Formats: sequence, structure tokens, C-alpha cells
Amino acid sequence: NTAGTVHFDLGAACSVAEPWVCHPTTTAGDVATIKFKATGTGTATISFNSGTVVAAIGATTNVGILGASKSITINGGGGGTATIPFKIKFEGITGSGHHNKQVRMIVRSGATEIARVENIDVAPDSSGIYAGTATVNGITSGQTYDVLIKDSAHLQKKFTGVTLVTGTNPVKDFSAIAELKAGDLAGASLSDPSDNRVDGTDVAKLLQKFDILGTVPAGTSEDLDDSGKVDGFDMKLLLNNFDMLGGGDQ
Repeated sequence: NTAGTVHFDLGAACSVAEPWVCHPTTTAGDVATIKFKATGTGTATISFNSGTVVAAIGATTNVGILGASKSITINGGGGGTATIPFKIKFEGITGSGHHNKQVRMIVRSGATEIARVENIDVAPDSSGIYAGTATVNGITSGQTYDVLIKDSAHLQKKFTGVTLVTGTNPVKDFSAIAELKAGDLAGASLSDPSDNRVDGTDVAKLLQKFDILGTVPAGTSEDLDDSGKVDGFDMKLLLNNFDMLGGGDQ
């Protein structure tokens, strides 16, 4: 689970009727192996609930008490670091005068997530194409990956067969392949991800900000075309992608 918590019970094998007889092991060894998936390099803490007791089932004495919390250092695993300059296009945003955004990038090899980078700054050029740079670890140089990109107002888009190398990569121009479809507003931010679907919840969020005469602050998610207001153009973009059953790429 994403919280990194594990619940398990340990005990010795005992008889199922009186007289109660337990047969604990008489040799030292491992009683459980737990594997954690690292999400990055740094220091992590493994902690046990205070006073956690390991007791033999049916016995009147404790076998032992689990140890104190431990800090572990996570070093970079297999593969190296890749710097990925990239370009992307958001549906509804064209021309100049637009504001910076932040996106999330996920790199996968098959079904295995290799890296996840949050809050990557991207800036627009005069034609509305956004550019940014992501740094990811765990890359095998020359291997192809799936790259998934999302922001807080658009459906996630997957770009397949992306060849990455360690070090600095050539610019990956995803904007020339496909744009991120507009309207996924259900999440408050990238750290509170939406459901990757455009449905009634998104319509309701946009209507809360809908005002054809007023203006909204820069970066307002409901301002899908980044015009400075939430109006009929934004609603049209959202409704074009309305699909209660479908959604963005996974």
C-alpha cells in the first residue's frame, strides 16, 4: 500500500485441544521477510508499533518484543540518471501570453514503474507549446520506456516507445505526437490526483468558477484555455472530453 504499512501475526504451532502443547522453533532464523519498494534515494525509517509483542499461541509467556525503529539509507538502484528535456501541448492553449504550469511524469517499463517525478515546471513558447526538464533515476541506457504526463486540469497521456539514455537526452517533442486533453479537474492538485476522467464532478467544479464577465487568477485549473476567465470556451473543451466510463491513459 502507498502508506507503507504492514500488518501480520506470528505464533508457534500448537495443538487444537487440551492438553495445550506448543512447538516453537528451537533454532534462530527469520520469521518473516518484508520487501519495500523504494520511491527514491535518501533516508527512510522503519518503525514498529510501541510495545508490539510476539507471543506463542496458547502459551503464557512472550517469545519476544519487536525491536526499536531503524533508519536505513536507500542508495540508487540499478540503472543511471537521465535528464529528459521535453515539450508538450495542452488542448485549448494556443498562441502567446500564457502562464507556466506544473506536470507529473511517470516512466514505466512494461507494468513496472521506474520513476515518478512530481511538480515539473513547464513554460510556454510563443505558440503555446510548453517545455520542461525532468530528471529520473533507474534508467537503463538505450532502453525504451512508456512516459506518462499529466497536469491538474488535463487527462493523463501515455507516450510509448520512448528511448532514454543516461545523462542528457535529446529533446523529446511529445507535442508533435499528441496533446493532453482538457477537463480533468476533480483533483485539487497533482499531489491530490484526480480520477483521470472527465465526468459530472468536473462539470460541477467548472461551474463553480464560471463567470463570463469576471476574471480568475493565473493558474486557475478551471481556466482550461488560460484566457484569464472561466467561460463557455472552457466548458466546451470540457464537454468535448466528457466520458463517465472512459478516461486518460493508464
